[in-house]
Parts: sequence; C-alpha cells; structure tokens
Amino acid sequence: MAAPFGLQNKSMDRDVYSERRAIMGHLYEARRVLRAAGVELPRVEIRICEDDSQINGCAELGGRKVWIAAHALDRSEGLVCRTVWHELCHAVLGTEHIPSCPLMHAGAPEVAPSKAILTDALVGHFLRG
Repeated sequence: MAAPFGLQNKSMDRDVYSERRAIMGHLYEARRVLRAAGVELPRVEIRICEDDSQINGCAELGGRKVWIAAHALDRSEGLVCRTVWHELCHAVLGTEHIPSCPLMHAGAPEVAPSKAILTDALVGHFLRG
C-alpha cells in the first residue's frame, strides 16, 4: 500500500515491528473502548512511515488505511494515542477535521487531552457514525 503525501513506508524489521506494536496497542485499546459502547471496530491497515514533514499521521478517508510517522512515536503516550485515534476516525468513518473537537481538530496539541476526554470523543464519533 503506497503512502500518501510523499510519505515513505518503512520496511518491516525488528525496530519497525516494535514501533508498530506500540501503535497496535492504541488500536486494541480503541477496539476495547468501542466494543464496551456496543460498536465493533473493523479491520484497519496500519503502516509506519518515514518523512521529513510535520505530519504525524494520515489516513485514507473511509478507506481503513492509516499511516503513522515514526517521529510521532517520540511524543508522549497520550499524544501518540490521540494521533492513532484521530487517524482511526478518518480511516473508518471518513470524519473530517473539526476545530472544536479535542480528538479531530487538525493540529497536534502540545499536551494531550485526558484519556477520558479522548475516549468520550472517540465513542461519540463512532456512535454518530
């Protein structure tokens, strides 16, 4: 799967596998949170990419494909979680950026919103579909 925006998929090796596991942990957490709310998260393809830009991640709107930039994993766990969940909303629901939403606004915050705020936003988006 070719990466958009000039991003380059990283070839799978031991280091990339470790980076991918970190992202998958946030994906599995989203699946648990959504399942508890009665929503089943479909399969989503995840890729780690390299880039020199400020993009932390991107997704194919409604296409169930997500790319996370390796440099995004250097941020706090809360910000990595927000990035993964943000891209999930793009990839699964086709959700556009929403300036007033802590999960779906376009810019990456310096400090992550609380897990409760992110969870409420994630569940809300998926329940609205």
